Amino acid sequence: MTVEGIFNGLSSMINIRQSDGERETATGSDSLDLSKLTDSISLSSIDPKLRSVLEEISERGGNVVDALEGNINTLQDGFLETLHSRLSEAGVSLDEKITLRHNGGASLTLVSQHPDKETIDNVLAKSPDLTEAFDEIAGQSELVRDIRNIRKVVTNRGGLAQYAEAASEGGKGNDSYQLSMRGAFSHFYFNKD
Repeated sequence: MTVEGIFNGLSSMINIRQSDGERETATGSDSLDLSKLTDSISLSSIDPKLRSVLEEISERGGNVVDALEGNINTLQDGFLETLHSRLSEAGVSLDEKITLRHNGGASLTLVSQHPDKETIDNVLAKSPDLTEAFDEIAGQSELVRDIRNIRKVVTNRGGLAQYAEAASEGGKGNDSYQLSMRGAFSHFYFNKD
């Protein structure tokens, strides 16, 4: 599904999911393996691949942020597709808002109110691949955010002082990465705790 219009920061944070019929015609009978997708994009396993990845980015004339954002978008799509299918198979209503966060435990946590809370918690507990993918999305998103913040420091007069002030106040580190979704709409974001 293509969404056209004027680009803004909000449009880059919203994902619109294809309906099941559109997805089936687009993907055929192939089944998504979220674990393999996460492994292929994971930063923690990129160490041996880092040089070739950076060379590829350089050869294409791109930059690291664009490459990371491409990884994030690919992984978010796979994560959402897998999450939607598992929740639908378990009979969870996707018409109610679902907000997920990983607080460092074994699995993702539902942080919003939902009538199918127990079922969602069971699906999440049995899906370590969702937790792993979510952590990778969060890690790469944080890296992109940090790179952009460093760019602001470099380009703004007095930026270093502002950065040092924010760091001393603990402006970073008190936020968590979350996913909120309802129906076909979803939004990944940082939230101040």
